[in-house]
Amino acid sequence: MAADVLFLDVETPNGHNDRISSIGLIRCDCNGAVLAEDSYLVDPEEPFSEINMRLTGISHADVAGAPTFPEIWSRSLKSLFDGAALVAHNASFDLAVLWKLFDAYELDRPEWNYACTKELAKQWHPEYPDYKLPTVCRCLD
Repeated sequence: MAADVLFLDVETPNGHNDRISSIGLIRCDCNGAVLAEDSYLVDPEEPFSEINMRLTGISHADVAGAPTFPEIWSRSLKSLFDGAALVAHNASFDLAVLWKLFDAYELDRPEWNYACTKELAKQWHPEYPDYKLPTVCRCLD
């Protein structure tokens, strides 16, 4: 039986890229039917940089009172990730941040199969002017 696919994106509060301020996820079955969709603001327990606040639109005030990553992981995320193949645009970034999170909070790191839409676009469409997500989406219509 084919695995479900979990599309994800994380936002970071600063340039250390070892904490998240939000995570968005969509889990689909192998036929593309959406099984779950959610996003979470996360208290990164770290300061925010001006550049990251401009890039993400998320500030310390936005995450005030939000749960930390371990709280969200045990309450919701672990079951969303369980058994799914992960897909992200620039997956090496998102997964590196997640792995650093697991290390920082001394959580067991799951083993994931994943695909990177940025790398796939580079392989399949070398003619694209760049491989930023808006460009890839525009080119694929």
